[in-house]
This record gives sequence, structure tokens and C-alpha cells, in this order.
Amino acid sequence: MSSPTLTTSQIPFINTATIGSLSTTVFSGLTAALLNAFDTAQIAAFTTADVQAIAVNQIAGLHTAFLNSLTTTELVGLTSSQVQALSVGQLDTISAATLASFTTTQVTELTAAQIAGINTTQINNLTTTDFAALTSTQLRALTAGQLNVLSPANLAAFSTTQIDALTPTQIASLSTSQLNQLSTTDVTDLTSSQLQALTAAQLNGLNAAHVTALTTSDVTTLTAAQIAGINTTQINVLTTTDFAALTSTQLQALTAGQLNALSPTNLAAFSTTQIDALTPTQIASFSTSQLNQLSTTDLVALTSTQLQALTATQLGSLSTASLNDLTTTQISELTGTQVKGFTTNQIASFSTSDIQAFTTSELKSLTANQVAAFTSTQIQTFTVSQLSVLI
Repeated sequence: MSSPTLTTSQIPFINTATIGSLSTTVFSGLTAALLNAFDTAQIAAFTTADVQAIAVNQIAGLHTAFLNSLTTTELVGLTSSQVQALSVGQLDTISAATLASFTTTQVTELTAAQIAGINTTQINNLTTTDFAALTSTQLRALTAGQLNVLSPANLAAFSTTQIDALTPTQIASLSTSQLNQLSTTDVTDLTSSQLQALTAAQLNGLNAAHVTALTTSDVTTLTAAQIAGINTTQINVLTTTDFAALTSTQLQALTAGQLNALSPTNLAAFSTTQIDALTPTQIASFSTSQLNQLSTTDLVALTSTQLQALTATQLGSLSTASLNDLTTTQISELTGTQVKGFTTNQIASFSTSDIQAFTTSELKSLTANQVAAFTSTQIQTFTVSQLSVLI
């Protein structure tokens, strides 16, 4: 019997015993239309050699019913060329059992287009072994929809090298729960492009272990927008080493809420250069306790613009030690509104050089109680022009 003598109407009358006796030459000549006419029992009678004899150019024409009727043994026997000849539509509609029957070797033979064509319902029918074997080309073909529905087990099957192979766009498609399923090694090994693709929501969703897993180099890679997006709970999960390494651009991206929530340890990690990089608005967001945590070097290095951003309340809450750290130049740069914030105790603590640094404009702004707080020793150090304002 040869294939040209067969018609689709004759196929149903061929018994399974006859099918088993057909040569592979017959199968190599069968068209997709003839093959689709076989029923499940007949298809089960095919040998692996029969299936492998089917012409590659006929594979794409096979109906889903035919493919789903193949036994596991027959499916496993499909050649690399036959597997790659399957259309996206076929892969999208075959049963879960059929897809799961493919060997890991066959899965790795699928083209990028075929991988991308597997629907989100089917994708988890691949085994963890399959996922662990995907090539970098196949991995990059996974769609955002596919990645977003990956089961925890299948996501965990990816090696660190495979995670590295994902594109920044793919990383950005992972949910926060999926990111937290990655090992800390995976997180540590993310490339700068992958890290910069993370959204504020993803960064805020990372648990403490994963935030801590970010190296200082990783942290300095984050964009200004990402830094600004870290919530006030997460911000203190960063280490002192991380804070000490932040760039001026990153520092200036910190919000008032973030700065105000900084722990004493993390605030102390900032260098004088970093404090200098903060904007006047950021300096004004410091709490009074935070201002008093700044070192003498930090306070002395405050620019006139930063200093003038401090409120009267902030200045009035400075300890006498912190206040005395200010230089005479800085004192002379204060505004009239600011000096009104000094308490009587602070007034009495100013040194001789500090007293002489007060401008006549500043002295004019002092209240009667503040003027009365000057000690006799301090009054003796006033210049004639200063006294003329106070009298």
C-alpha cells in the first residue's frame, strides 16, 4: 500500500494491525490531510519510527486532535526538525499532557518564536528541569505575561546565569512576590541595566533580606527616581556603607520623608561632602534631633543657602554645643527671622567672636527678652554700632 492510493475517506477503515505493518516509506509520503484522518486508536498504533518518518513540511498542518492523540513514546520520538516545525498555534492549543510529554531536550530545541507562543495557561506545564535548561535566547523570548504567571517552583528553577540573561524589560515584568522568590544571590547578581529597570513598587516590595542583598555598587547604580521611590520603612534597610556611597544626584533625590526617617547611624554615615550636596529644602526637612547629630565639621561646612533654609524653630532647638560650632561668618549670614528663634539660653552661650559677628540687622530683629539675655560680659564686647542698635 502506498500513500498516493489512499484517500481521507479510506483512512478510517484501516485497522491497527495493518497500520503496524506499514513501512516508514508510507508514512513519509502521507500528507497532513491524510494524517489528520487517523483516529486516536490508529495513531496509537504508529511506531516511533513511523512518527519520525512524517515529513517535516507536513508537521505544521497537523491538527491539535492528531497531536494530542500521540502517545508519550511517539511524542518523545519527534525529531528536532519536527519539533521546530510545530506552529505557534499548535503549541498554543495542544493539551497540557501533550506539552508536558516533551523531553527537556525537545524543549530546548524549540525556537524563540515557539517559546513566546506558549500561552500563559500552558507555560507552567513545562517542568522545572525544562526551565533550568532554557537557553539565553529562549529565556529572552519569554513574554511579560508568561514571566508574570510563572509558578514559584518554575521561577526558582532558573539559575543565576539565566536570571542574568533576562532583559531589563523582563525583570520589570516580575511581580514583587516573584522578586522575593529569587535567591539573594540572584538579586546580588542583577546587572546595572536590570536594576535600573526595577520600578519603585518593585523596590518597595523587596523584603529586608533582598534589599540587604544589594551590594553598595548595586545601590549606587539606582537612578534618582528609584532612590526617591524607596519608602520610609525600606530606606533604613540600606547599610551605612550604602549611604556613604550615594552620589550627589542620588542624595538630592532623597525626599523630606526619607531624610526625616533616617536612623542616627545612617545619617552619621554621610560625609561632609555629602551633607554639602543636599539642597536647602532637604536641610530644612531635618528634625531638630537630626541637626544636633551633625558633626562640627558638617555644621561648619553648611553653605549660606543651606543655613538660611533652617527655620527659627530648628535654630532654636540646636544644642549650645552645635550652635557654638557655627562660624562667625555663618552667624552673620542668618536672617532676622532666624535669629528670633534663638532661646535666651542660646543667646547667653554665644562667645565674644560670635557676639561681634551679629549684624545690626540681626540685632534689630531680636526681641526684648533676647536682648535681656545677653550677659554683662557679652555686652562689653559689642561694638559701638551694635550698641547703638540695642539702646
